[in-house]
Formats: sequence, structure tokens, C-alpha cells
Amino acid sequence: MCAEPAASNDFELYLHRAVMTDLVPGARYRYRVADAADSWPFRAQPVASPHEAFSFVAFGDMGESEHAAAKSPGAEFTLETMQRREMPNLDMVLHVGDISYADGNPEIWDAFMDSIEPLSARLPYMVQVGNHEYGYDKGSEIDPSGGRPYAPSWGNYGPDSGGECGVMLARRFMMPARSHADNPPFWYGFDYGSAHFVAISTEHDLEPGSVQYAWLEAELAAVDRCRTPWLVLLLHRPMYVVYPHKSNRQVGEHIRDSLEPLLRQHLVDLTLAGHVHSYFRTCPVYNERCTDGGGGAHGIVHVVVGSAGRKLSAVEDGQEEWIAAAERVWGYTRFNVDSAERMAVEFVESETGRVLDAFDVEASEERLRRACPAAQLAGSGGQGSAAVATS
Repeated sequence: MCAEPAASNDFELYLHRAVMTDLVPGARYRYRVADAADSWPFRAQPVASPHEAFSFVAFGDMGESEHAAAKSPGAEFTLETMQRREMPNLDMVLHVGDISYADGNPEIWDAFMDSIEPLSARLPYMVQVGNHEYGYDKGSEIDPSGGRPYAPSWGNYGPDSGGECGVMLARRFMMPARSHADNPPFWYGFDYGSAHFVAISTEHDLEPGSVQYAWLEAELAAVDRCRTPWLVLLLHRPMYVVYPHKSNRQVGEHIRDSLEPLLRQHLVDLTLAGHVHSYFRTCPVYNERCTDGGGGAHGIVHVVVGSAGRKLSAVEDGQEEWIAAAERVWGYTRFNVDSAERMAVEFVESETGRVLDAFDVEASEERLRRACPAAQLAGSGGQGSAAVATS
């Protein structure tokens, strides 16, 4: 580990990795760890296609309730409700940062991994780095990201990982790398069904001219929108932040200044973030202005679901006009992608299983017009804005 207290926790951790080859895309299999009593079912990744329907859940800031129930009181509800309501129709899980909140304690990591096993043993459990996985004060040659702590004068960055500096996340979760430029689990991209997902680190420099910005620029430019018409960005710290979170709002504004023109240029449909411990979503927005009804102009829908388990944060009344919905309850988001033009989204309350917010994300007219020629994307030609609230 890079710093205290994590560097003082002596423990041994053995990680066993296996690669399955020659799998038929979309086929269903079972696997068993040698000498284990149980076997687990899974579905091999389907071929990327604009016609491939799939479903996934997304959330952030969960933690675990065995060692840290007082700080993560909602984690057990979120896990239980996802297992009860979403299996077996779920294809993937996205955890957008602040994973276990171990902060240097290996026992908490062990408890967290045990708690997610019913999901992660069957499904791709994709992670993104948050401040509680990476944040530390000083540089270290042990840092698996190859970088140094990011501490701009305008940010609220600090030693939030307890000295882990991303080591535990990088060793426990093997995210995909398609080229030498990828840096998983810090920044990487992958296809699933009709979508391309791009995960970036808000704990590293994202300003134009940085290593990560150059990678993101190349990654977005290389996406084949005929194969994967949906383009989704995963980041821990959100670009748009509700009141009263002043310091997080300031960080979000700087991230937005760095990235929003690039995301707009490449017609990103949706961002998923955590960090703020509540749920909220924006209208299709660009430069703090809703774009729906704006003559087909492309806007990005930002969904923040940092309410998977940690103590909840306040959400004030009288928010900005770009806030379309907000809830201060534990929950997760469920996505059903049924075409190249539409995905249905629901925010599910963890304690009750009730759907508290439901809306559609629809491809903007500009994305349908520019991202892929109509002749190559059969069935395209939807109309309207990038999102329409339904309840």
C-alpha cells in the first residue's frame, strides 16, 4: 500500500485467476472452481450489435453492512433487493466508485467481496475507481495507475482511501484492456450488446493536455456507432451536482469545463456517476441548459446514483432547472436497452422495491443523423429529445 493506515495492516491475500476461451457469444454456461461444491451459471458476452437487447443495473457508494453497518446502513437492502428483483434477467452490474469503503482495512474488503458474490459470480461486475479506492496525499512507486495523486487547488481531494491508492481495487477486479493505452481499472472501455461503455477516473487529471484526456479523446473517436449506437460514460464524481454540495459542485464544474465539449462532439448519450449520496438525474443538458425541444440539438442525460448504501446526503428544494428528478433514499438504477433508439430507466428504492422514478433515454435527432448512416443502422430514425420523463 502507498500510505498509512493501509501500509501497516499486515495480511496475505491470494488471488486465483482463470481465463475461459472459445466461448460462443451469448451462450449460457456453468463453471465450478476446483473442489468447490457449487457451480455458477453465466452468459458469455453477446456480439456487439445495434439489435442486441440487454439489461443492467448501476449504482455507486455502497459499502458493506457487516463491519460498517453504521456508515453503510443501506447496503444490505440494496444487495437483497437486486438479488430478489433483478435476477435472473440481469446481464451486467456497474458499480461507479466507492466500492467497499475499506479505507485500508482488508477485513472489510473480504466482507464486501462475500456480500456481492451472488451477483459477481454470475454476472460481469464492472467497477470504476472512486476517491475511497484511490485518494492519498503523496506519490508512490506502488501506485498501480502509474500516476500521482491529483490535488488541484479548486478540488476537495484528499487521503480518502486510507493509503490504498487503488492497489486493492486493481488487484481484486480485473477490468478489460484492449490496447496498451488502456489503464484498467482506472480508465478503459468495453462493448456490451448495443452499447459502448467508457470508464474514466475523476481521481486523476482530466484536463485537456493530460494523459487521461488524450486517451479519452482517442477512445471516443474510435467507437463504432453502427455496432454500438449507445455511448455511456462512467465516472465517480458527477459533472452536474445538486444543492447544497458546494465543494462537489465546484469539482463538477471543473470536470464539465474539461469534458463537456468533447462529450458533446462525440454525441455521448448518458453519464452514470456516484459520489453524492442521493439519486438525481438531469434533463438532456449541455452547458447547464436543457436541450429537449431545442430543434433536435444533442444533450446528455446525467444520472447520479450514489445512494446504494452509504449514509444519505441532503438534497435541497429549489434546484437548478436542469434537475429532472431527485430522491433521497437508498436505491439503484435499472436499465433495459431494447433498441438503438431507446432505453428504459427506473430508479428502485432498496428498502421497498418501489420504482420512484421512471423515464426513457432516447437517441437525439442529431445522434441518429450523424453517428451512423441510416442504411447501416437498420431500424433507426427515432424522433425527439434525448430523454422523456414518464413518471
